[in-house]
Amino acid sequence: LHDVLFPVKYSESFFNSLLREEVMTILALDSKDHTLVGVSTARVEEVDGCYSRPEGYISTLGVKPGRRRGGLGSFLLRRTVEILDEERRCGAIKLHVKADNIAAINMYYKCGFELSEHLVNHYYFDGKRHDALHLVRYIPGGGLAGTSNDGDDDDDRSKSCVIL
Repeated sequence: LHDVLFPVKYSESFFNSLLREEVMTILALDSKDHTLVGVSTARVEEVDGCYSRPEGYISTLGVKPGRRRGGLGSFLLRRTVEILDEERRCGAIKLHVKADNIAAINMYYKCGFELSEHLVNHYYFDGKRHDALHLVRYIPGGGLAGTSNDGDDDDDRSKSCVIL
């Protein structure tokens, strides 16, 4: 599924790293044929300082092309943020996104992420360089991350997917 979802080609060591304890993976399966239709991977990074909380980093988040625009990506994002906040106690969550991926950028902004940095020529794939945006969502100390359902049309995903 990663080859279909992401232009960056990941190494075998990347996939092996997903098995480490500090990495979390959420899979969305089609409830009829049990095929993988969405994925989110994130890791927790410790930050130095006596009052510092760890930071979350969303490595990948994607939905199979035929299943997009139905709320599954937003659901996976909110669930990932919720786990990083409530269970892993992260003070901030960061990610990178290709600068021309407008649909994903809008989804991240809607979920409270903000621009930290525009990275020129950050990615290299398909024989050329691509810009990226470094986005961050700061989470005030403790409590909920504001990830409750905000009225998006996510109900469709619950009828056709199983989240693991």
